[in-house]
Amino acid sequence: MCARVGNSKKRIDVVVNGENEKLEFDEGESLMAALRRAGYYSVKNGCSEGVCGACNVLYGENQIVRSCLVPAERYEGEELTTAEGLVSEDGELHPLQEEFLNYGAAQCGFCIPGMILSGVQLLEKNDDPTESEIRSALKGNICRCTGYIQQFEAIQAAADQMRSEGETEARSD
Repeated sequence: MCARVGNSKKRIDVVVNGENEKLEFDEGESLMAALRRAGYYSVKNGCSEGVCGACNVLYGENQIVRSCLVPAERYEGEELTTAEGLVSEDGELHPLQEEFLNYGAAQCGFCIPGMILSGVQLLEKNDDPTESEIRSALKGNICRCTGYIQQFEAIQAAADQMRSEGETEARSD
């Protein structure tokens, strides 16, 4: 239940990156603003119009939300994942984060957290995507620095790596 804090602030309980969190926000304020205020700086404000993907957040069952467009209060009780949440407790990067580094898929880096979350969403649904499927998954992410080739290659490499690791784990069982 959304609760009032002080005069104008409201608060919701959410789970962000596996941790219980109380997000404070003003009436009608976006989920993006509330997350950034709470220290989740991978959630970027690129356009405030939901077209660039810099504010992407995963919620529930691997769904992308453009957090700049939605009021924070709508996500009471939800599980949210930001790019920070992809790093394991021991500091190991998600395979997609690793491959973005390996392929030089980030220049300024502003759009990369949103792209990585779009890639994670794709790989959760499809462990062997075609280039066309990767292009489609990233369609809502705008990068002003690159030609997207490194991002496509990084996602394909991560898919290959994740399938390979899955096969190895399955054989050792």
